[in-house]
Amino acid sequence: MHKLAFKKLHNIARLVFNFYFEYSKTFVYFAYAIKSKRPMKTFFIFIMLLSVCTNTYSQSYQKYNKFLNRTEFYDSDGNMTGYAKRNDFLDRTEYYDSDGNMKSYQKDNTFLNRKETYDSDGNPKGYEKQNDFLNRKEVYDNDGNLKYTKKWNDFLDRYDIFDSDGNQVGYRKYNTFLERWEYFDY
Repeated sequence: MHKLAFKKLHNIARLVFNFYFEYSKTFVYFAYAIKSKRPMKTFFIFIMLLSVCTNTYSQSYQKYNKFLNRTEFYDSDGNMTGYAKRNDFLDRTEYYDSDGNMKSYQKDNTFLNRKETYDSDGNPKGYEKQNDFLNRKEVYDNDGNLKYTKKWNDFLDRYDIFDSDGNQVGYRKYNTFLERWEYFDY
């Protein structure tokens, strides 16, 4: 029974190792531990490394492209879905799809102390405002209804995302190893 459990663990570890290898180089140690035939130590290391590597996998992410001077957005498969670029002449940030068509832009409204979002035709879509009393950023639609909030979590070093009812629906975290922002939805 003990050898059978170890063999199953070994097969599972090989599958996970192949899937997560590109996300973490620490699995090289895990591969060595499997060959050493220390099942309890190997199992403990497997659980620890699996939890580390699942935190590096995200549903989508964004990364700054220094060569093109823009922020690019990617889905979980690594396909670029769009990008954002600063337009200093019009004093706004413009958002494009992967084909280069402008979808929206964001402009700072210093009078009302908020960032306003518009579609490509100039129609307002919503705005983002800092709530200093609750220490969070609030995002509203065009009618002034709260869509979601973003609050910085000092303990976990990430932005927690909450819906309008206060339920956590995901979070954003900066991955220093891959130098990108990653988005996780629940």
